[in-house]
Amino acid sequence: MPTTHEISLEEGIELTQRFKNNHPLGTKRAFLISKEVLTELMAQDRADGIRVYLGEKEDRELTIVVIATDSEGADIQTIVMDRFLPCPSACDFDSPL
Repeated sequence: MPTTHEISLEEGIELTQRFKNNHPLGTKRAFLISKEVLTELMAQDRADGIRVYLGEKEDRELTIVVIATDSEGADIQTIVMDRFLPCPSACDFDSPL
């Protein structure tokens, strides 16, 4: 198992292109999470990581639910975040990803 989470840009492009190729045009493919949100989640007592859950709205649109985790990987359910800016719409259209 890899000891680092960093991947090459080329691998990132391959992964995101495969997703785009396998899902209909207009499918949510990314969400913008601000530093402010990450800071708020990580400022919680015992916070050691971030978990991103996939969710589905009533209209079947993909969304994410983001929470902090402790050092054991357990969810810290005090602050639960959603309503992030989705891509397409809030995209970096110049990015190869």
